[in-house]
Amino acid sequence: MSVKLGIGLSNWESSNGSTELIWNIIDNAESQGWDSIWFSDRIIGPRFSLEPMIMMAATAARTTTLKFGTSVLAQSIRNPVITAKEIATLDVISQGRVLPVFGLGGEDPAEYEACGVEKKHRAALIEESIPLIRRLWLESQVTHRGQFFNLTNVDICPKPIQKPPPLWIGGRSRAALERVGRIGTGWLASNITPEEAQEGINIITDTANSYNRTIDQDHYGVILNVVLTEKEPASAELANNLYITNPRVDLDIKSYIAAGTAQEIYTRIQQYVQSGISKFILRPACSLDQAVAQLSQLAQSILPYFVNPSRG
Repeated sequence: MSVKLGIGLSNWESSNGSTELIWNIIDNAESQGWDSIWFSDRIIGPRFSLEPMIMMAATAARTTTLKFGTSVLAQSIRNPVITAKEIATLDVISQGRVLPVFGLGGEDPAEYEACGVEKKHRAALIEESIPLIRRLWLESQVTHRGQFFNLTNVDICPKPIQKPPPLWIGGRSRAALERVGRIGTGWLASNITPEEAQEGINIITDTANSYNRTIDQDHYGVILNVVLTEKEPASAELANNLYITNPRVDLDIKSYIAAGTAQEIYTRIQQYVQSGISKFILRPACSLDQAVAQLSQLAQSILPYFVNPSRG
């Protein structure tokens, strides 16, 4: 199993220096040896959030080896033909570095209304969209008659370099896990414990087996909020951290984030590895300027264990 560490950009405030700091993070991600960089997807809202397709295009132009992805793309509010074309284009201009992950979208009904979609249809929309995107990447003259989309002899060109790009799916509900097993090629979840990760992999595997499918053992990932500190933070302090995305109310926050020293964060990552997780998106739970420094510290103290596993 090949363990890879990437970094996530999400949930930061806007300021006069935000643009320069984001470029610094992208440049550092490549020079420091991170595997990938990931962008979240929120179309509306008061928090600072950059559109992920635009940011992936910018990253493709600015880097040469760094992979990039969505964590996760709200496909239910997007047209699958446009998504297929955009990702295929990104894959071609980056020489095969795009890593799309798809999800239902957020919980705010206003976002669906603003995008012309009814929230109640979001599961059905993604169920129809993902197989259609795959067909558009691999086939010519695609004809499709569905509940939401109709195509007649449709081609997209160019086709992506990856044959096809990943079709990972996000979420931690049972329905999301079964969806991965039926139509996905990998799983990315956030705010789950190592035990929940193992349970999720078991459900995905069982579902895939029932459909005569297999999911590669390297295709399981987590988004991990990271708090790098020399002192042990209290649960109450972490719960009030505005940079931790979508905190759960049913669990102690310490059970599904990585907080503490670099060694403690490394130990937490290894707990997920033992549960079957091999792909990590580390998301610093701090301000944008602090994130630049924290990611540099993590690159020095944690990345070497995974670039050179014998060190661990």
